[in-house]
Amino acid sequence: MDKDSELPLYVENFSEMLSDINVPVLALFGETDMTVDWKKTKLLYQESMADNPQLTIKTFSNCNHNMWQAETGGIYEFEESGWEYIRCDGFLDSITNWLNQLK
Repeated sequence: MDKDSELPLYVENFSEMLSDINVPVLALFGETDMTVDWKKTKLLYQESMADNPQLTIKTFSNCNHNMWQAETGGIYEFEESGWEYIRCDGFLDSITNWLNQLK
C-alpha cells in the first residue's frame, strides 16, 4: 500500500522499470482519476524518465481513469442512470498527434 494515497501498489520497482525505458512514451492522465493518484504517478514518470527526451505527458480535466468525461471519477458515477460515455476532450486527438509525430 502507498502510505500517502492508501492505494494498493501493483508493480514493484516501477520507477526502476520506467528509468530503463528509452523509447517514445505517451503518458495520459485523467484529473478526476480515483483509481490511481495521477499527480503522484505523473511525477513518478517525470522523475524516473528524466533522461528520456521522448516522454510526453498529457492530463485531462474532468476525465476519469478510463478517459471518460466524469465529474467525480468515482466508481458509482458509472452506475448512475443516464451516464453518458463521452471521451475526454482532446484525448483521441492527443494520441493521433503523438503517433503522427513519430513518423
